[in-house]
Amino acid sequence: MNAPNLAELELFVAQADPTAARVRALLPCAPHDAESLKLSGQIVGPRCDFSKTLPARIPLVARDSAEGLAAEAIVPDPCFWTPELPFLYDVQIEIVGEGKNAQTIERILGIPGLRPHRLWLFLESRNYVLRGVRREAASEVEIDAWRVERAAMAVTDPPDELCAAASRRGVLIVARVSGNLREGVRRLARWPAVGIVVIDGATSVAPADAAQLRTLAPGKLLAARLPRDVALSPPAWARLALVDADALLQCGRRADSFPLPVIACRDLPGTTTLPQARAACDALQRDVAALGLFAGYVV
Repeated sequence: MNAPNLAELELFVAQADPTAARVRALLPCAPHDAESLKLSGQIVGPRCDFSKTLPARIPLVARDSAEGLAAEAIVPDPCFWTPELPFLYDVQIEIVGEGKNAQTIERILGIPGLRPHRLWLFLESRNYVLRGVRREAASEVEIDAWRVERAAMAVTDPPDELCAAASRRGVLIVARVSGNLREGVRRLARWPAVGIVVIDGATSVAPADAAQLRTLAPGKLLAARLPRDVALSPPAWARLALVDADALLQCGRRADSFPLPVIACRDLPGTTTLPQARAACDALQRDVAALGLFAGYVV
């Protein structure tokens, strides 16, 4: 009997509202392995660097699943992950079976508060306007400086160390995937700070692949970065569109002409300081104000 690959374990929030969050752990495996193994564990939390908390212990209970080993927990009165209060839960998962030593894996979990609503973004129950700065514009800046500037970090293939620090310190990440989509999306989906996963809109994603990407990243917003030809429609898999602001200005296309929330983007010339880039983000908002209300701005 081959042991399941722990790297394949998926931990996600299947459903959440202010009263409860349903957390699910799933480990794909062969049917005969599922008969002799069991998934269990516990969720401990919340904890937050910026708030005192009273952590609770919530059991992960094994559930039947045709997809493999599964366990589920109901977190009452969940604390959502937001940049202001980045609440985290520590999850300990065990795989046990007859005559086998228990295998343990530990993860952190954030209950996502960011979601699209019509042409807007909402953070928990409030309207949220994203203001992001590409990390390349200020690559040497400490992570807490992004929190001070109230800026989301836009970065390509962020390493796990950066995602972990951002998750703990409350810096929202807009992460672009440049390599293997499946592996890239799965890795990024594990980090609470990664709220938006960006895929180039020109990248060919078959409908079946798009459904799998959404399955790999529940709670994350898949965004398409559109080419400068803004006459193109966003792909069906996207829940957000990132559009070149200057291309929009040239053709006069309005934000509300898109069927989903739009984030206006502009590349800054050369490297600049984080405060300067954050100011450029506000300038971009003013520049495109005549084209309607955008869900966010990234420079």
